[in-house]
Amino acid sequence: MGDLMREFNDVIEEVKFKADIVDVVSDYVRLKPSGSGYVGLCPFHSEKTPSFHVNQEKQIYKCFGCGAAGDVLNFIMNIENLEFIDALENIGKRYGINVDILQKNFNKDDYEKYQRYLEIYREAAKFYYINLRHTDNPAIQYIEKRELKEETLKNFGIGYSPNSWSTTYEYLKNNGFSDEDIEVSGICKKTQKGNFYDVFRGRLMFPIFDYRGRVIAFGGRQVEDSDDKKSPKYLNSPETRFFNKRNNLYGLNLARKNINKRTLILVEGYMDLISMYQAGFKNVVATLGTALTQNQASLINNYADTVIICYDSDQAGKNAARRAIDILFRANLSIKVMHMTDAKDPDEYIKKFGSERFERLIKEADHYLKFIIDICSEQYDLSNDDEKIQFIRKAGDELSNYASPAEKEIYTNYIAKYTGIETNTVELEITRSKEKNENYLSLNNTEIGRGSNFVNRASIKKNRRFNSKGNASISSISRISSDASPVLKKSSFSPIDIEILRIMMDDENMKSEIALNSSDAYFGSNYSKNLYNFLLNDKNLGINSIDKLGEEGYSEAFLRELKSFEFNKNRVNESYVLSLLSKQKESYIRSEINKYSNLQSELEDSLKVKKDKGVEDRLMEIVFKIIELNKELKKI
Repeated sequence: MGDLMREFNDVIEEVKFKADIVDVVSDYVRLKPSGSGYVGLCPFHSEKTPSFHVNQEKQIYKCFGCGAAGDVLNFIMNIENLEFIDALENIGKRYGINVDILQKNFNKDDYEKYQRYLEIYREAAKFYYINLRHTDNPAIQYIEKRELKEETLKNFGIGYSPNSWSTTYEYLKNNGFSDEDIEVSGICKKTQKGNFYDVFRGRLMFPIFDYRGRVIAFGGRQVEDSDDKKSPKYLNSPETRFFNKRNNLYGLNLARKNINKRTLILVEGYMDLISMYQAGFKNVVATLGTALTQNQASLINNYADTVIICYDSDQAGKNAARRAIDILFRANLSIKVMHMTDAKDPDEYIKKFGSERFERLIKEADHYLKFIIDICSEQYDLSNDDEKIQFIRKAGDELSNYASPAEKEIYTNYIAKYTGIETNTVELEITRSKEKNENYLSLNNTEIGRGSNFVNRASIKKNRRFNSKGNASISSISRISSDASPVLKKSSFSPIDIEILRIMMDDENMKSEIALNSSDAYFGSNYSKNLYNFLLNDKNLGINSIDKLGEEGYSEAFLRELKSFEFNKNRVNESYVLSLLSKQKESYIRSEINKYSNLQSELEDSLKVKKDKGVEDRLMEIVFKIIELNKELKKI
């Protein structure tokens, strides 16, 4: 695996080295020289004034209108709606680079089995599709009832599996597939006696395509009575080494070609998606009979920045939408939620009220925080004063978990209007509740991985000497700027920083390893930075000398955490320390990215008010810095 990853990375570097971003982008955008780079109309959003910049020297692009940015691979992924591997192949072929990487992720035997797996699903899909049109079956009645058009059936490859024990099995055998192939596919199963039977019997069949349009599984909807009374209405292909429901989305193969403004609509079921697609809403994906997973959210993130949740309007649908918000939020996606009334699901709504009204619902979709507050309110009787206060506290907790400063202001006002209480009073109640919770956490020491939660201001004294063995000078420690606050607050000391410092105190060999692979820049507090630098030059400062550091201006909280931190010394080796340093560096880089991203937002807001060449240049520097940091992050 290590050799494969090195080869993989070598190919990526070769593609980036040989590909010229100006050459690639010029196929899609008319670029004009501007300063040290090129400028043109952004291909990712509508604009009349060019704001799309390409820097040939650094091989990156940035749009100051919509924020799109990245290197040549990012550009091809976004413009063509491709996954990373496919973008790599796209550019590799253009420059004559061998990027035949996919096959190398399998050994020869595995790769051949995967190809057979795809072939058997493709053949089964063809069989079901033909059956729907050439046999008299109850699926036709169901299709007519759901008002599905022939073009829709074709687009989705919808078919029918006969209500027979072995018709599909016999068809596959006659087409050259072995019993092993058929069993691995999950389309048919084997009894204890060794006989095969069809899993999908008497069902309307929905082929599940991967994003490249290859059939990888099926969903079957029961349309006639089954001899198995426990048989579910919907049945999906079993998970195999080649198919996992958590990693795929129904309809993505079509949606990725129809994404508008980097927005996808997320629904729960096949028929909701198909009905919406038939009505003209083609940027839709659905989960595969399960709740939304983090892997699916990450997959969405490859194609969209915004997700509009369109689940059933009943309580189960609301609960599912609430869970989906958590997952999409962690994937760093913008989230909206559609509000449907007088219809249970999108299919019913479109049939009752038409596509124009449904389109209006999409445009009027609620911000996810409004949705959260609304469903939160349903748990309380707001005519009761006590419950009204409980609602404010609960809604305030939700804002603390999710909201940006601007969102917090907007939805604090919304809570105030909802309850009829003055905004300032609501703010005070939310703050009071939050402080109460934080103090409770501090007093009970429940913040994971933190240790003590009290930070007291330490007096800053002049540098002094102390001697645990008669020779351990700390006069080299520079005057420390206090990280502490005069008020009670949660600890700001990173457990990783503390552990690294403790290892340096306890293990001289590992201290050398840390010195070679770390930097004081990666430590989060001035106390940590200062002690790290001192430990690099001092061989005698150990755990028993920690208390005397208090005389040098280190806070009591910092020293207490340093002294009380518990870790397994037996697991400390070179590999463990390098892993710890990688985590520390990753945390530092993410913090820097966040800092520069905030600065980028401020500069972009400034440009909206007034164009300024100096601000534009500074913004470009910030963008390049963020891109470089992201590159560093990927190397970890």
